[in-house]
Amino acid sequence: MTIRNHALVTVAALALSFSGLAQAQSPDTVVAELNGTAITFGEISEFQKTIPNAAEMDTAAILPRLIEFYIDQKLMGTAAKGRGLENDPGVQMQLQRLEDELVRQAYLRDEISDRVTEERIREAYDKRMETYVQDEEVKARHILVETEDEAEAILRELSDGATF
Repeated sequence: MTIRNHALVTVAALALSFSGLAQAQSPDTVVAELNGTAITFGEISEFQKTIPNAAEMDTAAILPRLIEFYIDQKLMGTAAKGRGLENDPGVQMQLQRLEDELVRQAYLRDEISDRVTEERIREAYDKRMETYVQDEEVKARHILVETEDEAEAILRELSDGATF
């Protein structure tokens, strides 16, 4: 028996097309139920952002698969907790590292949110551009000369260390 066999899963979108649901529903719209707990479109949308390559995909095109995958993830989490794996020392250590990282990220977002504005970025850019001097660039790939003797003379100069 699989984990799914032990769960009551109801997909609320039976009467609606998934593409219509994805395009017309609010984050609070219930798209499925798992053991009596509602799963909202907002939860599925946030879950999609955590999946590499799926974040850029059209939600409507992959909504049925997203819901299925989300439910599978929830069921595995429930099964793991049923075995007490959340109390494993290795899991606890990883959870602490993840929590620390999330708190650091929140702190940095909070610290820079008032300091880094579009206006300040523009001011810094404009100030930098006032003193910026671009070196002259020349990209030559060929030197055209009138005669073969001139070409050979230039080749000798270049082989002696002259710059192109």
